[in-house]
Amino acid sequence: MRVYHFPSAEYQPKMFLIKTRFTIKVIFFFVILVTFAISFSNVYAGRFKKNEAKNVRSFFVKEPVFNSKVYVSESGMQHDHSVVLVHGVSEQASADWQGVVDVVNDSFHVIALDLPGFGRSEKKDIVYSIEKYSRFLNWFIETYTKKPVSLVGHSLGGAISLFYAGTYPNGIQRLIIADVPGILHRSAYFSSFIRLSPTGQNSDSAVPLYGLEQVFKALLNSFDEAFAPDDFTKWLNADIIRNRTKENDARIVAGLSLMDTDFSEKINNISVPTNIMWGENDAIAPVRTARLLFGSIPNSTLYMIPNGSHSPMITEPAEFNTQLLIYLHGNAGHKNKSFSGSRNSDEQFEISDKEDILLEGHYKKLLINNCGKIRLLNATVEQITIENSEVTIENSTIQSSTYAISAIDSIVTITGSTIKGENAMIVNNCDFDVAGGKIEGTNSAILSRHSTRILFSVCKVKSLFTDRYYHGVIYIYKNKPI
Repeated sequence: MRVYHFPSAEYQPKMFLIKTRFTIKVIFFFVILVTFAISFSNVYAGRFKKNEAKNVRSFFVKEPVFNSKVYVSESGMQHDHSVVLVHGVSEQASADWQGVVDVVNDSFHVIALDLPGFGRSEKKDIVYSIEKYSRFLNWFIETYTKKPVSLVGHSLGGAISLFYAGTYPNGIQRLIIADVPGILHRSAYFSSFIRLSPTGQNSDSAVPLYGLEQVFKALLNSFDEAFAPDDFTKWLNADIIRNRTKENDARIVAGLSLMDTDFSEKINNISVPTNIMWGENDAIAPVRTARLLFGSIPNSTLYMIPNGSHSPMITEPAEFNTQLLIYLHGNAGHKNKSFSGSRNSDEQFEISDKEDILLEGHYKKLLINNCGKIRLLNATVEQITIENSEVTIENSTIQSSTYAISAIDSIVTITGSTIKGENAMIVNNCDFDVAGGKIEGTNSAILSRHSTRILFSVCKVKSLFTDRYYHGVIYIYKNKPI
């Protein structure tokens, strides 16, 4: 297993400065890489488009948040229920919704817009932040829609829609999001992104990238230790960063802002029915984010589009539009089939010296020893003991009257799950990556017998020692539980 090196109290200014500067360049390059990967995928996917949307009225409006002119198109004006479509990071902007508009406007009043800084809307040399886009969206919905309103967001537009729904919980009737990047802490997001193969699936083809993943993860960790959230915001607004962005390119500026946005409290505030759609082969927005959102947003559903890409409304239009219409009409929609490997065990279940095992179902006690790539999905477990293993826990509940998870010398990734116990997690020399969901302890949430590193993404932690959201890297030391 890994040997862990925890932060030293000694400070070496010169080397620290060199490493920090290099890390900033790495983050900046990564945002540009992801931004143009999304743009290229949408341009390529655009070849599949067929017909122009019919009976569309187009116009420009002057909005007060960015003080700019925004391009808007609407159709189905005879209908009372408005559907607002918010695009992602794409040069085509609202044109990405072309195939959706032609289908949805038969039953709904459909509005598609080019976000400020995108497409045909006015472009300015300003910071296009997620928070400002949310305020703009609130102004737009209040000014130009008919009630009730359903909000549909893809990619960056999905992130903006999430932030909006958590900030203005009474503004819409339904939220529908697809393939949203970000949300995960930047270190976790980069780690997921770099592991994906060109087809968007984890496979052996991605193995040569493992070393690169470790290098970049270490750089990002050093960056996270160097900058508090307020410092990162100042860095984002600094002239050196503004000057390095392509002039008037909202894609890069918004991508940097997305990286800096903590969605923790916003996600928890979403109260409307929320439908999550995701391309199962998305190479830009990892499926892990979908499971994080599904496990964290109350009253939400998750549908994985078979063989879907990052832009399923373009590459898998029939599947996407069918599911979208079902949601818009207020139905539950299709459900993905259960995975194989389900079982129910009221006794202790032990796995030793195994690889690539999928577990789903109910277990009383689960012992995992000296294993690799063990995955729990949609599982209910009373107690898990993990030793010298690599384990992934997704959309599961682990709850006990004593401890829920005990882990020693292991790598554990938890997504969209609920962990509850007297001392919910007892850890010893482990590397944890926890995204979404919640960890609750009637005494402690996390108790460490030895120093343990934990990377949190939008995770609620509650115990006698803390009650807040965590989003970033923390170290749990002996006799200092949280």
